[in-house]
Amino acid sequence: MPEEIEILKPEVVSAIEQVTRAEIDTQITTAKKYPRTLSKVKADMLSFATLDQETAENCFYTLPRGGKNIQGPSVRLAEIAVSCYGNLRAGSRIIDTISTGDSPHVVIQAVCHDLEKNVAVTVEKRRRIVGKKSKGGAIDEDDINLAANAGAAIAFRDAVFKVVPGALIKPIFEQAKQVAIGDAKTLSERRQRAMDSFAKMGVGKDKVLAVLEKKSIEDIDLPDLEVLFGLHTAIKDGQTSIDEAFTAKIAKASLNLPSSEEN
Repeated sequence: MPEEIEILKPEVVSAIEQVTRAEIDTQITTAKKYPRTLSKVKADMLSFATLDQETAENCFYTLPRGGKNIQGPSVRLAEIAVSCYGNLRAGSRIIDTISTGDSPHVVIQAVCHDLEKNVAVTVEKRRRIVGKKSKGGAIDEDDINLAANAGAAIAFRDAVFKVVPGALIKPIFEQAKQVAIGDAKTLSERRQRAMDSFAKMGVGKDKVLAVLEKKSIEDIDLPDLEVLFGLHTAIKDGQTSIDEAFTAKIAKASLNLPSSEEN
């Protein structure tokens, strides 16, 4: 028996709209009463992003695209930005799911609303659904959820970085990279940390060296670490797969701020 679909009456929809509008109006009024101070926002963001090495590593990503690397601030840095910038409404939702046919995908919509300035941005992302090789490429609910979660995170990030100024994000992004990568004194320890991180993902030393075009771990330098930590973040966030990441040629990274190239 088909499931019954509840249709809301016009007066119910109107009531919901009125409540939502009242909530937003209240939040805008509160935001204007307690405006943000950019110097404090910047200090708070920097404190969070460089809290420790792991947090700093998660604040940027690297994606091989067309023989070059796209690099930018990550989902984690967007979350830090929302928390510290304040007076924002931000979120994402699924607006369409196509799980059959030649191009299975989900469509995600994300919104970021600066209540203080009354500026709102909406971003839509289309995310391909990929079936597991172990199941012959057949798509199941888990595959749909993975695509939806990755797409929602990316759409959220892009919406946030279209509202929170890049001039505020970029110095935090650069400082986070510096903390993550370290310097000549920490190079040996960071190399091993990167190799261990990929080993936990099932990526062996040979694959890492091959994608960097290096003969040994000792040949990995600081720019290589920047690529590896960013690549690790991109895989964790679902922006790319291990197979995609380690078959593409790694090149010198180019900054992508705000990010929108990977989908």
